[in-house]
Amino acid sequence: MSDSSGYIPLVAEARSGDRVALGKLASVVWDRVYSFAFRTTLDHNGAEDVVQETLLAMICRLSTLRDNRRFWP
Repeated sequence: MSDSSGYIPLVAEARSGDRVALGKLASVVWDRVYSFAFRTTLDHNGAEDVVQETLLAMICRLSTLRDNRRFWP
């Protein structure tokens, strides 16, 4: 996912109910959010907690996203 727009098809597929795409999207989110959370907290456990809460919020709110390109912003 080095292409910044490479996540857009995953978002679209996950929103349509594709569980494999949701898993891949969660993996992309985990990698990006974990590195940010760890740099912020300097604590592995705290960073994992932040990522888990972020993933839960993402899954719960994915259906409310109006524009797939706005997933990261």
